[in-house]
Amino acid sequence: MKKTTLLKFPHPFKAALAVCSDIDGTSWENFLAIHQFLNSTAQTPLGKGVGLNISDSFWMFDQVGTPNAAFSYFKNDLGQPSEKAPMMRELMRADILDVMHGYGNFSEKLCFSRKMAEIALEELDKHKIKIRVWTNHGGEESEQNIGALSAGRGDLYPNEKPFNSEQCVYHADLLLKYGLRFYWDCERALTNVVGQNRKANFAEFYWKSPLYQTPVSKLKTLAKAGMFCARKKYAELIHPYFKQRPEFKLSNLLLQEDQLRDDRLTFRFKRFGNGRLDWSDDLPRLLNDRVLETLIEKQGYMVLYIHLGDRLPGADSAPLSEETVRTFRKIAELYQSGTLWVETVSRLLNYNYIYHHLDWYARETESQFIIHIKGLQEKNSKMTLSQESLSGISFKISMDKPVLLFFKNRSLDIQQFPIDQNYQIIMIPRTNIEWPL
Repeated sequence: MKKTTLLKFPHPFKAALAVCSDIDGTSWENFLAIHQFLNSTAQTPLGKGVGLNISDSFWMFDQVGTPNAAFSYFKNDLGQPSEKAPMMRELMRADILDVMHGYGNFSEKLCFSRKMAEIALEELDKHKIKIRVWTNHGGEESEQNIGALSAGRGDLYPNEKPFNSEQCVYHADLLLKYGLRFYWDCERALTNVVGQNRKANFAEFYWKSPLYQTPVSKLKTLAKAGMFCARKKYAELIHPYFKQRPEFKLSNLLLQEDQLRDDRLTFRFKRFGNGRLDWSDDLPRLLNDRVLETLIEKQGYMVLYIHLGDRLPGADSAPLSEETVRTFRKIAELYQSGTLWVETVSRLLNYNYIYHHLDWYARETESQFIIHIKGLQEKNSKMTLSQESLSGISFKISMDKPVLLFFKNRSLDIQQFPIDQNYQIIMIPRTNIEWPL
């Protein structure tokens, strides 16, 4: 039988980008203006929309007047929905709000409790909304955070039983039971490598990153590389008496299975960026021409770290700077030309996971090729495949026969793209997000 290949990206794209924005400091008015521009092609205060699949994060709780306050689902800590809650649910169903940036903006210790997690997740479940992606928010004061590199206690199993929901901050069991699949931990885990899921050498993690273009910035990253090597060598010397810390592992995978501190398993994902370049005004530097060219040339995945709704101090009152708008127009051109796949955070992470774990086989008859998708290879995977989750899955296959594709013994509609006389590409049709408000 002739070879059939599962493609790394939906046809015809050569690389993938998701903008993973933290909601800190974003007003409802600015959020609407930014996403009408990003998600539609209508005329907006920022000009004609670019029609991209770019999502955002949200809070269930916030406290007006606290630093970095933004809009939130609840209007108080008791779980009473705000006037924005119905619109936020529409945005969640449209995959525009697809990342929970923690449960809320808790600026002091003892602000968060397990009870608030219960209220938030029960509310989402009541409306049949599943948010699959979590990003930690804040520093030591944000006890809701999870992961070994965070300062939070959200995945630290408490000693007392039963839990006192109003005093306990442990909630990882609730989060995973609700349906969390992917999480991001902290700025220390940001990567400088342009494009994940491709081979990268040591220098790309530091001084060869296109993020650093001046001699001073390159010297700083060179110093960081030296510190990394010293810490790694120290860990090797004292092994096996001390466990090697996770930051010593240089990996360029977008997703890695991760064991939380309560021993539960989930997937941790990488974000590209720099903790000092996280304002929306920094986006043109983060996605400069060299970065975009490298991403496409290396055929990598990228999830960008940014705060889209938070501008530099002293900036004008526009939701986005003119330079940031121009950068998004450049990205839209790459997307429309079929070069750069721009997708929401949850969809891109789902696709990456499915690509690496899809259980499928192809067979040939006298008259046709038949591809069967059975499910996922991982027996313990909590992800359930559906036709919607397979959106964009593409196969390269010989040209000389018709192709049928089956998922769980059910024939699926496919798009066929003749490339030349030797082969064709078939794809499960992609769906773009639509601005619902």
